[in-house]
Amino acid sequence: MRFSVLRALVPVSAFSLLVAGCGTSPVAGLGAAVLKQGSGSLYLRNGEAQVLVKRRPGGTLSANLAGLSLRPASVGRSLAGMGWQMVSLPAANVGAAVSAFRGDPAVLAVQPNYQRNLIRPRNIGKIDVPGTLDSILPGLGTIAAAQPNDPGYKRQYAPQRLQAPDAWPISTGKGIVTAIVDTGVDTGHPDLQAHMVAGWNTVSNSADAKDDHGHGTHVAGITAALANNKEGIVGIAPDAAIMPIKVLDGDGSGSDETVASGIIWAADHGAKVINLSLGGAGESQVLGEAVAYALKKGASVVAAMGNDGTNEKSYPAAYPGVVAVGATDKADKIASFSQWGDWISVSAPGVAVYSTFPTYKVAMNDYGFPMNYASLDGTSMATPAVAGAVAVLRAKFAALDPAQVRARLQATTDKVAGQGDFDQKYGYGRINVLKSLK
Repeated sequence: MRFSVLRALVPVSAFSLLVAGCGTSPVAGLGAAVLKQGSGSLYLRNGEAQVLVKRRPGGTLSANLAGLSLRPASVGRSLAGMGWQMVSLPAANVGAAVSAFRGDPAVLAVQPNYQRNLIRPRNIGKIDVPGTLDSILPGLGTIAAAQPNDPGYKRQYAPQRLQAPDAWPISTGKGIVTAIVDTGVDTGHPDLQAHMVAGWNTVSNSADAKDDHGHGTHVAGITAALANNKEGIVGIAPDAAIMPIKVLDGDGSGSDETVASGIIWAADHGAKVINLSLGGAGESQVLGEAVAYALKKGASVVAAMGNDGTNEKSYPAAYPGVVAVGATDKADKIASFSQWGDWISVSAPGVAVYSTFPTYKVAMNDYGFPMNYASLDGTSMATPAVAGAVAVLRAKFAALDPAQVRARLQATTDKVAGQGDFDQKYGYGRINVLKSLK
């Protein structure tokens, strides 16, 4: 699988300095600055940008890099194994450095290290889903073969709409390691901890994948919160294992390098499903290679379309082989914020989704979100529902490869709102977990 080299850099004078806006709002003291550059944004750490370089095996650099103030920068071990190195430098020197590296025959590829953000939740503040299941979706509460004893189940509608409870007698995702590549996860949350496996932090290159933002914990619960533990909610795949991979900082920002390293680490450590409720504009060769690597290793990659309500492509969702997910509401209507286009795969509930939240204070609490459990809107919330469905499917049909899983998921959707076989807003339809198993 080939990925195009990034567009040539615009002149440094065209850059505009911004503050990273991730989650619901920038978090003072945590955000990295970003520089807009064409369709992407440069990621800055400690005031400097980075350039990623892939050298030919045995090649010796001959580029004239004098005066560019290049310094070696650490890159994730997984990414280094694919031949990528990284240098840190003043942002004003990025254009000259990329041009010099591109002209060097010893260099296979070079790109700026672009910023990738969590897909920004659309609601700010505490949002509840009122009433019981029957008041939210009249009549739907009777479809499940057995009602779980989790008290928050009555405040959910996604599992019921997707017929996940009817699928659980067939498969609950047991044994399928699902990587939550995000802001980390509250690994001690009572609705998550029993099925947690070791993860990694590519921001600090450590084993500490604790969530300091809130987004990743919310995503994890949608996928795999425990069932029948008399606690909180139920995930779509309540017996799947959760692998926390922290690739985004406390403000919800990361980079091509941190995200790509996290994807590769997850694939190398047994993840069969990789959830990416993050993204950004502009292709990235290093990110594309990481996605292709994970797919080749047998991991299904599921990614959010984005919340801008446009047809602008967001990566990694737009890469070949990825299950790209749009968001619907409780009435199966596409959410107004959900990005769309011919690169979408399927859709799933992403409006007023009630799920786990950290049991300690994190950045999002400053904007009105409570501890323990909260409701959020976004394609970030639709994506882990699909990741859960993939885990359920893969536990039942272990021989399927990622392409076959994606095709089966697309072929067994519910067609909603009068859509045809394919719709640029719904994709192939809203997923149905039970149908995917039959």
